[in-house]
Amino acid sequence: TCALPIFEEKLMLQNQVDSLIHELTVYWPRIEEVISTSEIKIEYNREQLAGVPKNRWFLSNENGKLTFHLYYTNPSISSPDLRNVVSIVETKITSDYLLSVLKGLDASGIGTSFFYFPGIPAIANDAINEEILTLLKQTDVFYAASSAPPRPLVLKVDGQEYMVQTIRSPALEGSLVSYIKIDDFLKPLVNVNLLVNGSLILLCLTGITVSYVFYRHFR
Repeated sequence: TCALPIFEEKLMLQNQVDSLIHELTVYWPRIEEVISTSEIKIEYNREQLAGVPKNRWFLSNENGKLTFHLYYTNPSISSPDLRNVVSIVETKITSDYLLSVLKGLDASGIGTSFFYFPGIPAIANDAINEEILTLLKQTDVFYAASSAPPRPLVLKVDGQEYMVQTIRSPALEGSLVSYIKIDDFLKPLVNVNLLVNGSLILLCLTGITVSYVFYRHFR
């Protein structure tokens, strides 16, 4: 018990260093103690703790906010009544962090991005093209293996072609989706092509001019 303040201080430092983590909580079932970075006091509840999924991410809705939880037990194989468990570390990630990731992606100019998790509305900062999501659900991209590379697709919606790329996270059981109109995707390439062609024409004209000047000078 005397060591709990030290653990709590280290927990707070870890939480401040890692912006991904919303809250960190450590439970000690044998002494029924708990420390947390939460602003709300966490009470030890053995029955509730025993009932949550262990050693895998799961999703919950806390006060209208989607939250991802991971309860990691020591040892990793735990008895239902937690008698053999030394400690449990709970990590929380909220949808706010996912929205900040999407904001950075959208600002990069690679199109529109959103997170998709089965059973809940897509997580996005702005309205998305729902037709694209509907078409993706008809494929197997949301169930790809963890070792599968990102899968680019071309989908046609209302006569407009879109380049769509999905990256699946089996741990979170969700996918990151980014899409952009083909025309917008190819526009930089077209601009580069025009620049290259213009440069070649200019180089050719310059060469002809220099050749003509030398020819007149030395003839």
